[in-house]
Amino acid sequence: MATPRDQQVLSYVISGTTTTVSHTVRPGANRLLLVELAGRFASDTSVTYGGTGLTLVSGSQNGAGTAGTAHRRVAMYYLIAPTEGTANLVVVITGNTQGTIRVRNMVDVDQSTPLRSQGSDLALSSSGTSSTSDTLTPATTSGDLVLDLIAVSTTPTIGSGQTLAGFGTQPTNQRSSTKVATGSSESMAWTYSSGTFAHCAVSIVGSTATQPAPEDYTGSRGKKSWHVQAQITTGEAVSAGASAYFPVGPSIESSGAESATGRLAARVPGTWSDPEIYITANATTSASTLTLLEDGTDTGLSITITAGTTGRFAGSGALSVDGTTELSWRMTNGGGGSLTMSMVGLAFEPDGADTVTVLSAHSSSASQLTAGATHHMGVQGSRGFTSTLASAELQLPLGGVWEGLNVVNPDGNTTTGTVDIESFINGAAGNQALAWAASENDTQEDTTNTDTVADGDLINWRAVVGAGTGTFETERWVSRLINEDGEFLLLSAASPAGSGVALSNGANYVPMAGECGRTSTEAAAQMSVPFDAAIKRLIVRLAENASLLPAVATLRVNGADTALSLEIQPGIAEVVFSQPWDVVEVDAGDLLTINIQQGGANNVARVRYVGVVGIERSAGATYTLSAATYVPGSITAGGVTARVTVTEA
Repeated sequence: MATPRDQQVLSYVISGTTTTVSHTVRPGANRLLLVELAGRFASDTSVTYGGTGLTLVSGSQNGAGTAGTAHRRVAMYYLIAPTEGTANLVVVITGNTQGTIRVRNMVDVDQSTPLRSQGSDLALSSSGTSSTSDTLTPATTSGDLVLDLIAVSTTPTIGSGQTLAGFGTQPTNQRSSTKVATGSSESMAWTYSSGTFAHCAVSIVGSTATQPAPEDYTGSRGKKSWHVQAQITTGEAVSAGASAYFPVGPSIESSGAESATGRLAARVPGTWSDPEIYITANATTSASTLTLLEDGTDTGLSITITAGTTGRFAGSGALSVDGTTELSWRMTNGGGGSLTMSMVGLAFEPDGADTVTVLSAHSSSASQLTAGATHHMGVQGSRGFTSTLASAELQLPLGGVWEGLNVVNPDGNTTTGTVDIESFINGAAGNQALAWAASENDTQEDTTNTDTVADGDLINWRAVVGAGTGTFETERWVSRLINEDGEFLLLSAASPAGSGVALSNGANYVPMAGECGRTSTEAAAQMSVPFDAAIKRLIVRLAENASLLPAVATLRVNGADTALSLEIQPGIAEVVFSQPWDVVEVDAGDLLTINIQQGGANNVARVRYVGVVGIERSAGATYTLSAATYVPGSITAGGVTARVTVTEA
């Protein structure tokens, strides 16, 4: 039996005695629409979706306190197999109109008996005016998803083993939580200062068959990936007439001299092409040039930046690499004044059949590992170390082979003990590993070991520095994720050592990859996708979330919202919000960015990383057959298998 799960959770604020909102039910097998109501209203009268009435979960209605601000009430309604698409959700209440409507699009739910019986009702509930805790213990079977809802006049603390699944602020102190049942009953508990409360709980029964895989791109897939590096917060300035050098990596931090420590080890044979740069400020009087270097030598891949002009500039040329060389950029200022760059993009097509994502941690911040300690590093974005494992972990939205650990160490090793660096997967050591002796200073690369990782795995780097004195300072960490299904990852990430990127009220535009940052100017965070692509997944992880209202993250194409959007529940932090249920097709030249729209003057949220999974859309293979020589069957070319029948004229 499958365990029921949320496909999408959306929250709406009650507005008047009748609240009407447009709500979308996603495609998916074994669907259930579950509506939670919590607030100060006197009673709930009805809930309809697309004109169809939802059924009240018997036993879920409960409330306490005098009418008005001292009152608290909860209730739940459900609809089996709601119609896919968008329709009006209408909620009718009486009394005080302050409250929250939380709607769960659920899958993997039994379609005949979605809620387990709790005796004479389908829910347990309780209420009171002066308690300090409440526990409900619904009957369950192993694998059920237990869901509870509480509205209380003081701040509640969640019980052991429960996962926060909803946070409401109209009025304050509404919570939902979930727990997967392991036996015949499960306790759902909350503690709080003495106050008025209403609490209900249900046990949701799973379907016999698990949910089919989320929506995927079903067309022909190529093998190109898109590599974007960014620093949109401050950019990188290059003074008049000067040249600046920086690696092909997540950051555009530059130096005044070209050296091997400022290069990307391009260890996969293939072709780099379609360069683009975004210029945020430009006081030059002559044209400037961005050029890709291979082992310090100019290549034919370059971009010309018009004097005194800002915005996006596309370049020309292509560079074929054999897997033994290293790449870097040179920006040559044309003179007359400085210019500032904030984003650079490239496409990469490997010679082999698999798609390559370059994962790299690099920025202007210091990265010193201290003696006698264990440090964790994120695999992408702004570098930085933390002793807290969870802060450095990336929850992968795709699987593949993780390889090529390369640690650039030009900044010095003064430790008196050894330094050991290794891949870390789901909290345990992986296969990739490097080691330095005391005071040893060199760049190292693991060319032998690999790790196989799956969708949902948590990955990071771990460094253990032996006892003694001194520090180990590094410049960049690089690795590769190889995917055989044509999928690549774009990820914009903040340093795990910091508190994340603070979101402002209103629009927060973030780049597709590189160092995570936000801007209220959409054009400053847009990049032009270099090939036809499908974007199939959107992920957001928060480092802090004290917001009072939901935020909505959306993939935007050419300045317009797409269907790839997810709601970030208020008050829930250090969790990955993922939307795998829509696929958005984009064309070469389209401008992409991610907007996290945050409403409400009192919202406080910080982002740890934002990303998407992309696929090159390919036209597929072309076959030329001869009826005289062809043997009936199937043929494979370009990653596409076709069944072909030939009939002679």
